[in-house]
Amino acid sequence: MSDAASTYSMVFSTWAARKYAPLRQAKELLARDAKASPRTAENWLSQKHPPKAEELIRLMANNDDLAKEIWRLVEETKCGR
Repeated sequence: MSDAASTYSMVFSTWAARKYAPLRQAKELLARDAKASPRTAENWLSQKHPPKAEELIRLMANNDDLAKEIWRLVEETKCGR
């Protein structure tokens, strides 16, 4: 896994843990927001893998804090070229 991919995974996992993990129906709520299955959301919450592009875009469209984190990562990657 590249540095950018592992950093993306870490950024997403941290965000998901902060936003959804404390909630009673975390995987169902995350799945609904991403239009994914609860099993997929459960995998994200357990840090097995982060969302694919289409799911990430849906989540970013509904969560400004995630969008800011991802754009920050993009800018850091640009500066590191």
